[in-house]
Amino acid sequence: MTRASYWKHFTYFEQSVISGLIWYIQVSLVHSGHLPDNISLELVKAHHPLMPFIYSKAERLFKIFYQKNISNEIVVRDCAEYPQLNDSRGQIQSYNQHLGQYVVNFHSQNLTGAYAMHLCSQYLEPIHKIKKFGIMSPGTNQADETVSVPNLLFCSNKTIPPPIHVKFHWKLFELMRKRYIRPENTLVIQSTNALCVELTKLDNQAISQSSFMPFKMPFRIFAGSICKSGCGLGFFQLSNEVSDDMLQRVFAEEGTIELNKTKLGTLAPGEILDSSIIDLCVKW
Repeated sequence: MTRASYWKHFTYFEQSVISGLIWYIQVSLVHSGHLPDNISLELVKAHHPLMPFIYSKAERLFKIFYQKNISNEIVVRDCAEYPQLNDSRGQIQSYNQHLGQYVVNFHSQNLTGAYAMHLCSQYLEPIHKIKKFGIMSPGTNQADETVSVPNLLFCSNKTIPPPIHVKFHWKLFELMRKRYIRPENTLVIQSTNALCVELTKLDNQAISQSSFMPFKMPFRIFAGSICKSGCGLGFFQLSNEVSDDMLQRVFAEEGTIELNKTKLGTLAPGEILDSSIIDLCVKW
């Protein structure tokens, strides 16, 4: 494989994984209620003020799970444009898509400090060639990562809202990549819906493993009658028995209100209340 082909493959892998990580964080924010269900992820990617933070977190996740520390080390070969750089060692810092060149940092003993150059891929010989691109050894990354972005949905001059936290499950992300290859490019939001389903499953597993148990509706069981608190109000002019029967029929179909740590976390100032919290406040 030529140097140009190698770095083209290397850059495609990095850009595709980071794009997928951005998609994963966006969908997680939709799943947690911090972004509307009907929002266009492409619109978010283009204009939403959270995007610089999401992109930064996606890059961090890529470095943790996918980028080997030695993968960006190079030595310059056959560079006629800058012959003085030949045999010099450096590190690739970034890729300039507009120029089609890599930004390489060098540290020269003849110069003070470091300097950066834009170089074409055919001059960059990887010191440590990556034979197989993908997630690093799972044994080194057993724990999932928590991604935190600022809460820009709540504005106040008096208080600073707590950041938004979403969980990155790398096994789930890899599952989505195997199922859809490029999940962020899937049409008809198939991959987005699939990820939301899997995240819901993980939430349900967390409920069963945590001390937070589902709250059963208390009608008739604890207080005897929910309507006693509304005596004298026009909305409760029906007799207690009739109202209780109506409420029982409605809520018997709904079963339980399920609360977990993520949903209870929306009680923090500046967070958008989860629908289960709203149900709890309204129906109790």
